[in-house]
Amino acid sequence: MLNGGARAVPVLFVSPVAERGGAEAVLLAILGGLARERFRPIVAFLRDGPLVAEVAASGVETAVFPAPRARHLGATARAVLGLRRLIRARGVRLVFGNMAMGHLYGGLAALGTAARAVWFQHGVPRRWDPLVWLSAAVPARAVFVPSRPVEAFQASLRPRQRVERIACGVDETRFDRTRYEAERARAELGIPGPAPVVMTVGRLQYGKGQHVFVEAAAPVRERIPSARFVVVGDALFGLEPGYAPALRARAREVGGGAIVFAGFRPDVPALLCAADVLVLPSVFPEGSPVAVLEAMAMEVPVVATSVGGVPELVRDGETGLLVPPGDVAALAAAVVRLLSDRAGAVAMARRARQRILERHTVTSMVDRLERSFMRVLEDA
Repeated sequence: MLNGGARAVPVLFVSPVAERGGAEAVLLAILGGLARERFRPIVAFLRDGPLVAEVAASGVETAVFPAPRARHLGATARAVLGLRRLIRARGVRLVFGNMAMGHLYGGLAALGTAARAVWFQHGVPRRWDPLVWLSAAVPARAVFVPSRPVEAFQASLRPRQRVERIACGVDETRFDRTRYEAERARAELGIPGPAPVVMTVGRLQYGKGQHVFVEAAAPVRERIPSARFVVVGDALFGLEPGYAPALRARAREVGGGAIVFAGFRPDVPALLCAADVLVLPSVFPEGSPVAVLEAMAMEVPVVATSVGGVPELVRDGETGLLVPPGDVAALAAAVVRLLSDRAGAVAMARRARQRILERHTVTSMVDRLERSFMRVLEDA
């Protein structure tokens, strides 16, 4: 049996990308919280990028095995064989795939070795995506999911597989508004005086719904002319390269200069401190959006679309407001409600942070993962 006195177990984490999105933020939180006396993390990336150096700087061993697409059989084979060599050379006991692609490569590499494969599916996949079926065909001892919709989807693919729901967590000490100065962030963003700030955070992609956020700016400003809107994030992973330019062009047409694009920012807590409302305008299902968790931890009132696992995080009227996806009028009305009733919004935000402290800390997430790791390793 494994115990705290045993030598740390090598665990290989396989990440499809090396840029920071929601799933990658969760992976970094796991790496930071993992008990190093019990588990020794190694991270393999299937693409090069800024996270490689960031993870290496934290003292974690890293490697890059370029794998452009699974349909490129030669590159796929080279990446899988490289991962397998690493598994054997480091005595890896557990391979953790981050998302379906991470498991496809990591799970294949683990076959025929002493390592056991597990993986974390963060989002609600599209059933017609070939990657969904390929990853489901690769054996895994456990699939971790953040919410009920993802759990139901994964269970439908392979009814006998072990699917375990583990709530995503945020660092409540880093995401604590008492640590930051709102005025400094507002000045950096060019927000005039006491103007209320409505913010959205996420990669620029159609499914994330920033176009709905932009369209809602005009009806909000009809009621609250001083309101300003901040879009934090940029295009990532080479996805939908035309979306961001079209979004910026539309913002110039309808925003009247009130919409600011802040680009990708590593200092999200400081920016959230400047926000009066955080909007999640997603039009596609979300598993457990990190942007919402972070805003709740920062006591920023949230308006979110009722998609995927979002209602598990945001209780409508209690810890935030929910609106239908793609409904510009409903989104604008919810934002106006929170900006007009500041006392109610503050009370709602305080209840939201309490929910984070009770259910969604990094400590609780990593603790559950570690216990599951132990069960997998001890299961003969």
